[in-house]
Amino acid sequence: MAADRTVGWMMRLVVAAVVVAAFMMGMPVAPAAAAESPPPVAHYPLDSATGGHTADVAGGGGDASVSGVTVVPGQFGQAFSFAGQQDVNVANNPSLQPSRAITVQAWVNSPQPPPQYADVVAKGIESDCNSASYALYAGQTQGMFFYVYDGHGHGVLSPDAGRRIWDGQWHLLVGTYDGHVVRLFVDGVEVGNGSPAAFAIGYNLSADNDLRIGDVKGKCVPPFVGAIDDVAVWDRALSRAELVSLVTASPTGRSAARPRATSRKHRGSVAAALQSPTKVPLDIKALARTALATAAAFALVLFPSQLFNSTLEENYDEVKGWFAPLRAPLATLAARTRLSAIAGPRFWETWTGFAIFTVLSAVIYGLLSPVFGFNLGSLANFVGIAVALAAVTLLSGFPRRSFMRARHHDSGHIKVAPGTMAVALGCVILSRLAHFQPGYLYGLIAGFAFTIVASDDDEGRIAARSSVFMLVVAVAAWIIRTPIDTAATKAGAGFVVVIADAILAALFIAGIEGLVFALVPVRVLPGARLLAWNRRTWALLFGAGCVLFFHVLLDPANGYLADPSATPLTTILVLFALFATISVVFWAYFNFRPAQDGPTR
Repeated sequence: MAADRTVGWMMRLVVAAVVVAAFMMGMPVAPAAAAESPPPVAHYPLDSATGGHTADVAGGGGDASVSGVTVVPGQFGQAFSFAGQQDVNVANNPSLQPSRAITVQAWVNSPQPPPQYADVVAKGIESDCNSASYALYAGQTQGMFFYVYDGHGHGVLSPDAGRRIWDGQWHLLVGTYDGHVVRLFVDGVEVGNGSPAAFAIGYNLSADNDLRIGDVKGKCVPPFVGAIDDVAVWDRALSRAELVSLVTASPTGRSAARPRATSRKHRGSVAAALQSPTKVPLDIKALARTALATAAAFALVLFPSQLFNSTLEENYDEVKGWFAPLRAPLATLAARTRLSAIAGPRFWETWTGFAIFTVLSAVIYGLLSPVFGFNLGSLANFVGIAVALAAVTLLSGFPRRSFMRARHHDSGHIKVAPGTMAVALGCVILSRLAHFQPGYLYGLIAGFAFTIVASDDDEGRIAARSSVFMLVVAVAAWIIRTPIDTAATKAGAGFVVVIADAILAALFIAGIEGLVFALVPVRVLPGARLLAWNRRTWALLFGAGCVLFFHVLLDPANGYLADPSATPLTTILVLFALFATISVVFWAYFNFRPAQDGPTR
């Protein structure tokens, strides 16, 4: 009986992984783009002024004419130094005039604040010198802003980065506009929470429409004083994860000649992409979107899951037989590669097996980052994910172990499903293909197995306690991380702070994602047992998980998976809808096919 129970436990875990993989298979693919960040429309490395020109290596904007600049060492190769009498001009080009979404970047270095209103990069200028179509500029405060302008007297400024960036070090400035919010990022970290805007960028201005670097035609605005490197323009708003890659490499993939000794570029993409509680939007539009998404999730999983469960229950033996042809090839492969000892169930019931599983899983999930490799940011990602995966497994199993130990004197033992690493690798591949960065953190399965079989009511109670406990742990990690996140974004922050930031971020993300998908009431998942035990408790816990899942992780404007080109909020609802469709088709197949000889179960 105990052996049968253990085999059944493992089968349910593997089937659960298959269900998650099926969810992932429904992910729509976004338009093709480069792995690290999409190629810019125009990219000016500013490495040379030979012949009075500097090249646009992307080719979309056209080369720039140059006069008076001094070529100096830059963040990537060389840079241009401006002292007030220089001119870098790109002739008006429709490719540099995206209307609804744009990203503009430039590296800057100056030991003192520039003059008021000095432009780093600006497209065009009105005759009264008040506005360009878009610009990175110092503003009245001599700090740094990004703004967009509608061409009819109305513009929107990002929050001000302040004068702190004028410290004689190289800093990356990135301004984005996605048709909804104007944002400014310094060294990959957002300044404030953005400024709402909802208009098309205006062009064909009254005085000039060229793209200028470090100056404005006619000298009606004071010129920038300092060094500028690696200017680029995209015709879309880059996601936070894509911005992380720009901190360590230029859009053409060149590495920094002299990396700055700042922990900002050592932050992993997971930590850099997750907003702290103080930055989560609470406006009516964002809250309404979350409420609608949560209601849709309830509608799309409750009835379909019951239909799926009942159909699987009635035809379980036949469905299990569908996977029988896979067993022989897998056993042959394990024997030929001499992996039988490691692949055997006993090894994966040891703490050594669990440790190896955790390390390999962290490496797989580390590959979610386009810049994962031999660097400190990747190390932060790896450590954060490894610790979070181990913590989620152990902490989510704590209520069950406590219950089984108190009720049945059965402490259980660790057990993992190593085959689910293939599911995790599939999740990574699909996330990278769909350009959902930093990607999805689910698919892996590990937990505790017990000799004693708990009753259905006890299983419901255990699922409720585990869900509450994991929800509290995840939210606590998110809140505790707030001051650590702030410290990790500052220059000179210790690597221990960066690691702690990554661990707490990954713990929140893995905990919430695991909670939501575990509570989907499919027969092989804990959600089904919790729903059968107490529908109200299931609704409260699933609803709380969905609110955090949709509002913090999937919000199109601010979420961990935010990406204006491929909205994960829509995607996850499509996946739920796909599951509902699969459930109906699954039920229809068994109910409308020709009659079979003999019972299925």
